[in-house]
Amino acid sequence: MPSPDGQHRRLAMVGALFVATGAVGLVTEQVFEKLLSTVVGASTPAGAIVLAVYFVGLTLGALGYPLAVARIRRPLLLYALLEAGVGAWALLLAATFPWLQALGGQVVGMAGDSRAALMLLRLLVAAAWILPPTVAMGMSFPAVVGVLERSGIPGLHRRMARLYSLNLVGAALGAAAAPYLLFPKLGLVGALLLAAGLEVAVVAIALSLVRSRGDREPGEDPATAAGASWAQLLGRPAVRWLALAACWSGFAIFGLEVCWLHLVGSVCGTSVYAFGNMLLAVLLGLLLGGLLVSAGRDGGEPLPLAALVGALLVSAWLLLLSRRLWDDLPGIFAALGDQVHSFAAGEAVRVAACLLLVGLPSLALGTVYPLLFRLRGFPGQQADACAGLLAAANALGCMAGALLTGFVLIPRLGSERTLGLLCASVLAVGLLVLLLAAARSRGPQLSPLRRPLLAAQGLLGLLAVAALAQQPAWDRLALTSGANVYFRSTHVFEGSELIFWNEDSFGGFTTVVENEALNGERWRVLLTNGKFEGNDVGERPAQAAFALLPPLHSPGRSRALIVGMGTGHTARLAADAGYEAVELVELAPGIVGAATKSFDHVNQRVLEHPAVRLFLEDGRNHLLRNKVAYDMVSIEITSVWFAGASNLYSREFYRLVRDRLAPDGVLAQWIQLHHLAPEEVLSVVATLQESFEHVGFWQVGGQGAMLASRQPLQLRASALDELRQRPELEEALRLLEQRHGPGLAFAEDTVVLTPPELRARMDRALVEGTPINTDGNRYLEYSTPRHNLEQRDHRGEILGALMEGLPAAERAERLARLGD
Repeated sequence: MPSPDGQHRRLAMVGALFVATGAVGLVTEQVFEKLLSTVVGASTPAGAIVLAVYFVGLTLGALGYPLAVARIRRPLLLYALLEAGVGAWALLLAATFPWLQALGGQVVGMAGDSRAALMLLRLLVAAAWILPPTVAMGMSFPAVVGVLERSGIPGLHRRMARLYSLNLVGAALGAAAAPYLLFPKLGLVGALLLAAGLEVAVVAIALSLVRSRGDREPGEDPATAAGASWAQLLGRPAVRWLALAACWSGFAIFGLEVCWLHLVGSVCGTSVYAFGNMLLAVLLGLLLGGLLVSAGRDGGEPLPLAALVGALLVSAWLLLLSRRLWDDLPGIFAALGDQVHSFAAGEAVRVAACLLLVGLPSLALGTVYPLLFRLRGFPGQQADACAGLLAAANALGCMAGALLTGFVLIPRLGSERTLGLLCASVLAVGLLVLLLAAARSRGPQLSPLRRPLLAAQGLLGLLAVAALAQQPAWDRLALTSGANVYFRSTHVFEGSELIFWNEDSFGGFTTVVENEALNGERWRVLLTNGKFEGNDVGERPAQAAFALLPPLHSPGRSRALIVGMGTGHTARLAADAGYEAVELVELAPGIVGAATKSFDHVNQRVLEHPAVRLFLEDGRNHLLRNKVAYDMVSIEITSVWFAGASNLYSREFYRLVRDRLAPDGVLAQWIQLHHLAPEEVLSVVATLQESFEHVGFWQVGGQGAMLASRQPLQLRASALDELRQRPELEEALRLLEQRHGPGLAFAEDTVVLTPPELRARMDRALVEGTPINTDGNRYLEYSTPRHNLEQRDHRGEILGALMEGLPAAERAERLARLGD
């Protein structure tokens, strides 16, 4: 039998492997979610399906551990096999992603218009993609606990908490590295390959440890022990209570995480980095909480219930304090605007904000689950099976908390009251455990300090109840001011009036703010999580030009698809232009409500137009499921740098659009020209041109507009006469003439590059190394948010880069004309 020092070294090596697999698990989880969004959609119901399948896999894995270890008999060998499975799955997905994506798209496309069939097929695809690796991940923790248990080293329960924390170390490293390093440099597929390579190393080291020493003591019959474990464990009341506590812990943590994720979009931003920062803050909090629980020496008595009471009450107080800061943070961001001008500085502020708002409460809550391993009721025998039982209960609680918060609490109560309710639940459980601890504390053997401690905890709990009841309401206008975007308030001012407010799990916060212009007139601006979506003044000519450019280049008027409602102006003009059917696809119900109630004077009640049909859905998934020919597909979503927007700017998406267009149909896509670098706009155009033979670029209202078609893009003068025959378009055409001049000036004088010029420019750009944005690399999602805080004229740089190669005189003339 190896020496104690040898056992310690062996366990230290296993702990290091568990750190590595924690990182792999976090990275692969994010990759699976992002890749699946291209097939099942980026809507909230689709995301809920992916999340549910993920936790079902973890639950099945944890519950299936006793059966697996009864066959394998060596927990370390089982752990090696499980990680080999995760690595093999990552390699398989990386190697076959395009094929799996196409197959998944065909399966989801079978749903047609049936919502029930759609949900079922999304569930089938998600299960096929992520159940196998998540089942393996769910078994890994009890397997590592089994290695620890069979080592015979003292301090089993404390070391279990330490192992749990080591896995979180890897997860936190993965959360930090994934958005800032791995995904931007390697892409999603490259990150999967790296994860598979790391798993190869883990498996090789684990197998070498298995060969060096078996992890089964002589005389032990693991098959019998494991087979009887569930009946024995569930027969103990203390274990059932621990499982219930583990379930509630998962519910509270993930309920809060969903609520925090929802709020972060308005307060810290909606880029992939903002959401990554929030995840990192949560994981760091859980990690530090676990390390705190695992501190101390080996051996010793189990921890008293008072330790759990203290963790819950401190969690409640930190939740109370952080809840008061959410609507203050935008003002702090705005105050820092003069000092923060770079991506790195902005991210540092956002990380600090996330650590304050969610990291500190997570630290306190992060002690609850590992504390269960150190309480008196946790068994000393069959610790691995009990760890699996608690892990399964915790995963089920996580799933329930996420789904209930996202689909019931936030939609019905709003995030402010949901946070209060979740805080109240933490407080209530803390007080309930306090009563249980007090009931068990009677007797002469009680420590003299125990009763004063319980009394102090009771007072702390009652004070928290009073503080929760007295918390003031949030300032909604301050909360959604949008200072998170550019570190200054760009659309909400001192005299602004909030005239529309909507909060839901689909689009976050949708608001309409009314401001007073210099001439005394009122004007309205539509915001999503503080980010500009449209207004009823200066944006209208650009929206009109964007809506009318496609019908000037394509004769078909049968069917149009508009992705992104905004104020509804573009969709209304498309209907007025004569399209027989206009499918309007919008992901956020709040946008629809705002457009209907606050911009009906702009869109003329577009949803009442007989040709218009609204779909509350992800635009890409809508195209995937509707195999009809469109004469126009118009993409007018918000900024490119929003998390998930890359799905509508990728090579695979453009190929899907091409397949859905009529032979002479046109794709129209809006792209911002502010706060983007030239190389990113070049990437968008180069990606689009890979799928379409003819692509043109316009600047309308200071923004970019691209048209793409399989047929040559020819401006038809007769089409303008046709549009003039429609009285519904009279105001729009008048706005365009006021802005650009009579006739076709809005289509002719706004040309940046014609299709032949653009093709020549893109040929050079590809030679120079301009990246193509794909579902596998998501280049734009990670590069575009880096320019929001830069203080320079991106629009001029972008136009200059696009026109590079034109004769100097022609280039100067166009730049001067477009600058008007």
